[in-house]
Amino acid sequence: MTITTTTVKSRVKYFIPLLNFYRLFQQNKNIILSFIIIVILLKIGIIGLGLMDSNLSLRLIRKGFQVNVNNRNISKALAMEKKGAKVFKTPKEAADFSDFIITCVTNFEAVNRIFFSKNGVIETVNKNVIVSDFSTISPKESVYCYQEFKKKYINDEYSCNGWT
Repeated sequence: MTITTTTVKSRVKYFIPLLNFYRLFQQNKNIILSFIIIVILLKIGIIGLGLMDSNLSLRLIRKGFQVNVNNRNISKALAMEKKGAKVFKTPKEAADFSDFIITCVTNFEAVNRIFFSKNGVIETVNKNVIVSDFSTISPKESVYCYQEFKKKYINDEYSCNGWT
């Protein structure tokens, strides 16, 4: 193959973005490496394996995240274990070994059981866990959950998007 000026120019256009990425990486390598480590090491706990959470769990597993699950119906949890999730017997245990907890359940009664009953998320020894609740609850009930978590000194990064 004969190398011409046109050949070199056409290949340089592919090399320049790579060179730019290399320069960006050298300038910001601590930020980029921190982001990569966080994404790789993040352990996500999903409590309640209904339609939304079971599909979310599968998607996260496929993307390479460690997914910790808990469900009142153990057969749903065991089915998720076959896909690659780690199963925990109680919401507390799932929170103990997760950086981030996601719940999406039917009502405040279910939220209350998951968060505040014996072996609930609130009893976790992991005080840095972030809790994100997508359940169907009122804003008033969401504020109640936030206040209870804050009393227990669990990370006050509780968020809720539920509405009745």
